[in-house]
Amino acid sequence: AKKAHSKDYAQAVGAAKEFFRERFPEGIDAELRKIAITFQDFKTAEVYQYGSGCWGALKNIENKAQNLPPVSKTLEFYEDSITEEQQPFLNLIKNGYLEETDENLAPKGYAISEYFKELLEKSLQDPKGNNWFSYYHLGVIEYGLGNIEKAQKYWQKSYDLKPNAWALRNIAMLYKNIYRESYIAAEYMKTVIKLNQHLSLYKDCAETLIQAEQYEEWLNICADMPDSISKTGRIRYYKAFCLNRLGRNEEASRILNYDFVMEDIREGELSLSELWYDIYGALLFGQNMPREEIIKKVDMAKPLKNLNFKMD
Repeated sequence: AKKAHSKDYAQAVGAAKEFFRERFPEGIDAELRKIAITFQDFKTAEVYQYGSGCWGALKNIENKAQNLPPVSKTLEFYEDSITEEQQPFLNLIKNGYLEETDENLAPKGYAISEYFKELLEKSLQDPKGNNWFSYYHLGVIEYGLGNIEKAQKYWQKSYDLKPNAWALRNIAMLYKNIYRESYIAAEYMKTVIKLNQHLSLYKDCAETLIQAEQYEEWLNICADMPDSISKTGRIRYYKAFCLNRLGRNEEASRILNYDFVMEDIREGELSLSELWYDIYGALLFGQNMPREEIIKKVDMAKPLKNLNFKMD
């Protein structure tokens, strides 16, 4: 047990592997398969715990409509677990169309399958179903099924019916991630944030402009955005990043310092540490040295401390 908690990472991993080898000589996967086979048809007479089975419930309803078996013989998924994320698709099954929603609100959930694709295509014949929201979700489904051109056409139709940030944002992401046309993607995203000031859209806009190396453009956008957006950690990080790329490291250091907080950072994310070395490497030692040397020097002179999310 002590070795498993060793500060030596290799020793700790080795101790954990040895523990599992001794107890599960056939391997953990084999043991889990045995358990699954044993209990696959097990039915309890009493419900001990309700989980968030909302997507399982929707899938069971979808399967039943196609005369398919439920997703599990053991787990129960109750229709009353359906939330606002699944409700539009439940309505689509029951009513035959996807009800139009407020284009200013972010879509809550997505369902991707040939079944929902067919339902949505059929629903377009109903005036109630021929709306921007239906075309938007058809685009999402086609994208999920690998049909990029069809997805773009549906998103464009969605936007044409009612200008909405969500369809236009998805078109922008096609240019950014699929077509590798960063400049076009950036132009789309500048329009997107004029349509809707949702935080997620500002994040997408920042990443797109940074990829297009439009650093000044992002700083200009920062100057006009609402305080509720500009004060969030990720948005401030993007601002510091652009300041660094423009050589304005003193300004960048007033953002990225020991008081900085990024609420949505994940363990192992290197964005903060890399930018930290860029900013303080330039401020303290200049740029004319190998990256490895800059990292060592900054770690000595200005260590990351609470901003170190690296998994060393």
